[in-house]
This record gives sequence, C-alpha cells and structure tokens, in this order.
Amino acid sequence: MLLCYRAPRPDWRCSIGACVELDAPEKEMEIYLNATMYKNITDITMANGSNQSESDIEADPLFRISTLIWVYTSPILLLTGTVTNTLSICVLQRKALTKQTTTFYLTVLSFIHLFVLYFGLGTAWLKRAFDFDIRLQSDCLCQFVTFVVNVFLNMSVWTLVAVTIDRCIIVCLPHHSQTLCRLKYAKCTVAAIFASVALANIHIFWGVSLSKTSDSSQKECTHGNYFNEFVFPWISLTVGFLLPFTTMVITNSFIVRGVYASQKRLAYQYSTTSGGSWNKLSANSDRYPPHGNRSPPHRDKLSSLTTMLLARNATFLILTLPIMIFLIVEPYYVSEDQDSAALYLTWAIVNICDYSDHAINFFLYCLAGSTFRKELRNMLRPVTRHTAR
Repeated sequence: MLLCYRAPRPDWRCSIGACVELDAPEKEMEIYLNATMYKNITDITMANGSNQSESDIEADPLFRISTLIWVYTSPILLLTGTVTNTLSICVLQRKALTKQTTTFYLTVLSFIHLFVLYFGLGTAWLKRAFDFDIRLQSDCLCQFVTFVVNVFLNMSVWTLVAVTIDRCIIVCLPHHSQTLCRLKYAKCTVAAIFASVALANIHIFWGVSLSKTSDSSQKECTHGNYFNEFVFPWISLTVGFLLPFTTMVITNSFIVRGVYASQKRLAYQYSTTSGGSWNKLSANSDRYPPHGNRSPPHRDKLSSLTTMLLARNATFLILTLPIMIFLIVEPYYVSEDQDSAALYLTWAIVNICDYSDHAINFFLYCLAGSTFRKELRNMLRPVTRHTAR
C-alpha cells in the first residue's frame, strides 16, 4: 500500500482505481503502518539477499582460490619464517657480530617477525583451514590478538627505520658513530619504539570487539566505529608506511652516496701510494695491513652490512605497499557478488605478500651479505663435520 500526494488537495490514500481522502488521525496511522510494513519487507529482503550473496561468493572460483592461498601458503610461510628467523638470530648473535648496533636491530627485527607470523598469519591460517578463530573465544582475546598483531607490525617498520638511520650514521658520520651508535642507545631506541606503537594502538581495546554478522548467525572480531574503519587506516598509512618510506628513501640515498664516496676515496689513496700499500693517513692502516688489491676487513664488513640493509629496505617497500593501498581503498569499495569474491582474493594476495616480508630476511642476508654468509658457514661447520663422521 502506497501514499500519494496531489497538490493542492490535502491528503489522499491511493488504491487500485481510486483515491480516498484521509482525516488527520487516520493519515498518521496509515503512515505508521506503511513505514512498519516497508521496514519488515526490507529486512526480510536484505536477509535473503545476503544469504544468497554469501552462497554465491563461496561458490565463486575466485573465492575458492583465495581459500587455497590461505590454507596451503600460510603453513609454508610459517615453517619457512620460523626456520629462517631462528637461523638469522643465531648467526647475528655470534661473537664476531654481536657488538654492532646494526646486528642488534636486525636480531630484534627477527624476533618481531616471529611474533607477527604466529599471531597474525597463524591466526588467519587456523581460521581458514580449521574454522577455528581464537579471537572469537572472548572480547579480551579479540582485542589482545588484534593489539599484538598491530603493535608488532608497526614495530617492525620503525625498527627497520631505526637500523637504517643507525647505518646511515656509521657510513656518513664515521667519526661520530662511536659516540652515537652504542648498544645502550639502541636498546633505549627499541624500548621507545615499543612504548610509542603500543600507545598509538591502545584505542583497539575500546574500538574492537566481538559482534554478530548481519544475519546474526555467527560472531566476528571487528572494529565497530567510524574512527577505526575510515580514519585510522589513513593514520596507519601515514605512520606505518609514508613516514617510514620517506625516511628510508632519504637515509638510503645518503648511505649509497656515502659508500660510493668512501670507495672512491680509498681507491684514490691506494693508487697514490707507492707499491700499492694503504695510505698511512687511513684510520685503520695499523690494524689492517695491506692485502694486495683487497680492501680492509672492516670496510668489507661495512659494505656487506650496508648491502644487506639496502636489500631489506627495498623488499619491505615492495611487499608492504599493496596491503596499505588495499586498507585505504576497501572501506569505500561497494561490491557486487563477483566483485566481493575478487575482494577476498585480493585480500589473500596482499596479506601473503605482507607476511612474506617477515619470512624471507634470511635469504636476503645470505644473498647480499658476505659477512653473514661467512658466519653462517662457521656456525654450520661443526655440524657438518659431526654429520660426516
């Protein structure tokens, strides 16, 4: 039943074939009944449409592909990340490397990667593979797991920024590095980063909670306010990507420039000395005697760690950018049935890219760091000898 309005007559009720004039009390009752009926019909229609839409999405090949990605790629990354990060920690904590601030930061970064993989990717894998979500057990677990994942994700980014700045000081300001780049300062920096990101994510404890889905058939751990859905992603993009990205680009440019200038200066000193010996003005000429055309050991180690760090920064920028773009675009994305399935697939891909960044550090260190490879061989040599026997 519908209401129609015909100016300048007062009020009319339309039926099939005729319109009947209404009195004021009858008009108000008719409006209320029509509004109630429309709301009930709309709710039923939306519920039926939602159920049909969900079944259509689950039957879509794109949705099945996204499920396969979560179910089979996640355990591979978990196993790989566990082994590689553990090996990285063991190598970086060897006596030859443990006194350097850069290796301290990279060790902390490896521990952070393990937390991210277990709490983030592990939770997602259990949900997709075994239909068990630890966050749904209580509001406290929902908030705690979300808080831990966000804190360690942000902490990994800013720890990488800290080690980049540390390496920039060592390369560009070598005379001040002994004063500025100390282990106690590095430990204070890590503690400050943890406190800052924990405070920045404290809103999770009142912005994230368990809530029922649209059809009230199950629970979900989700953010339930405008700030967490539309405002915080922009803050996360700025603090979690744009600022670190800008800082790393600037510091890496200084690092590359400093390494190039240093190598050029050493080559000039070598070419201008008789017999190809190192210039006595070199700060380390007494500690490191000439080795033909080889550069001093401390310079090899410096170049190796710098190359490792540059490779790590480049990988972070490539693998993290997709998920940051997705988190910004997704709240404003109105999806149809097929688009929703594509959305699930996109979400799976960008997450796997992001979690891959926390599992491949060891391979980057081996490829780009000659010092890391040397220490790894020294660490594994007793094991190989024992196995050979």
